[in-house]
Amino acid sequence: MLASTGKVRPVTLSREGRKLAVDVPARFVTTDSAAALSAGLDGLGIIVLAEFVASHYLASGALVRVLPGWQCPSLPLHLVTPTIRKRAARVQAFMDWAHALLLRRLGSQLDTR
Repeated sequence: MLASTGKVRPVTLSREGRKLAVDVPARFVTTDSAAALSAGLDGLGIIVLAEFVASHYLASGALVRVLPGWQCPSLPLHLVTPTIRKRAARVQAFMDWAHALLLRRLGSQLDTR
């Protein structure tokens, strides 16, 4: 959903360098991945989730990939903190844990720039 207009934006898919934008009617729209995951697990429709959120459920069969070979564009994930000199040890510990978790889940797909 576009915050500026409140309109649902098209779902953008890509496959082998080809891009496709599809207008998909929606009865439920959320920006909360936990809510989207819950809706998908409850069978309420097709959902779009980050790979690291969906991977466990895809592997277990609780979710199934509807369009194999097609992907939505990657979205950036940022963790913003003070400079290293002013960063609390617990914040650094969280950053290290989150990086290790994402590296395990995404492997070579993780871009750490």
